[in-house]
Amino acid sequence: MGDRSTSRNTFQKYYSQLEFRTFLEKNLKQNVVAVGQGIFIVFREKLEEQKFLLERQHIRRDWHQLTQREIQARSETITNGILDRNIELFTDFWETCLDLGRIPANSECELSPQIRRIAGSHNKAHQALVRHFGAKLFKDAEKKRRDDLIVYFALGLFDKRKPQTKMPESLRRDIRFLFRTYSNAITQARNAPFSVADPKLIEEAGRSTFEDLQHGEFIQGHSWIIHKDLLDKLPPILRIYIGCACQLFGELKNIHLIKIHFTSRKVSLLRYDKFEKKAPLLEERIKIKVREQEIDFFTYGDLFEKPPLENKINFYQQQ
Repeated sequence: MGDRSTSRNTFQKYYSQLEFRTFLEKNLKQNVVAVGQGIFIVFREKLEEQKFLLERQHIRRDWHQLTQREIQARSETITNGILDRNIELFTDFWETCLDLGRIPANSECELSPQIRRIAGSHNKAHQALVRHFGAKLFKDAEKKRRDDLIVYFALGLFDKRKPQTKMPESLRRDIRFLFRTYSNAITQARNAPFSVADPKLIEEAGRSTFEDLQHGEFIQGHSWIIHKDLLDKLPPILRIYIGCACQLFGELKNIHLIKIHFTSRKVSLLRYDKFEKKAPLLEERIKIKVREQEIDFFTYGDLFEKPPLENKINFYQQQ
């Protein structure tokens, strides 16, 4: 924050991201949500705020591609005539189950009337699809959705948001199916911030995930740079670490690469001019100090030359 005299002998006050947020919350007496540099949202209805924050952590995964692989692998073993004759309908329902990590309620599935007319109920349809596709894919989806919610609840604790007595009905269903009780969900989420505060655990999670995915630029004892689209493949501890930074900064819409610093408790966001180029040029680097809750913005192109990304091949999505 700083003051500067203008040509009219008045003063302008410049706020840091955290100072502006504090100013808004103090005067509005409401939590605000950062969505970009100097941009915050205030929700009149707390249910809408919860839905917005939930959607941030609900990663839309490509279940259609995985389902098609299973269809190709199992097409010769289809014996259920009903599934065979209505495979497109049931595949769409199956992908809804995978996206939610649970059996959808009637109101959560546009195809519900057809499914119930043919199969009798969502539960019966789901059981048939588990037999058809195998239980592993659904168990993977269930775990990923549980991780999404642990990240959501953990970030709520980090942001010191008050527990809500009213929740979206879909969240209540998630809790019942994936955690059984709200208390269980919060207990699992409460352990996560303690892990995030330990640099050794952050580096170990980064090293282990890098060895599995072979993606990005990993420097032992220092950092790991990944493509933004890799977020859905990270374990909860790293998603929460990055999420704490995004709580301060906002959306990752125009960001390409994320740098996870292991020892300094910082996250850097890198934006390039045209990432599809062979060697895109860095236009902006945003350094977020999670512990101090400070953000520094570095722009390239005027005073500083735009550095090219020479090793872009390391950041191609692994299939």
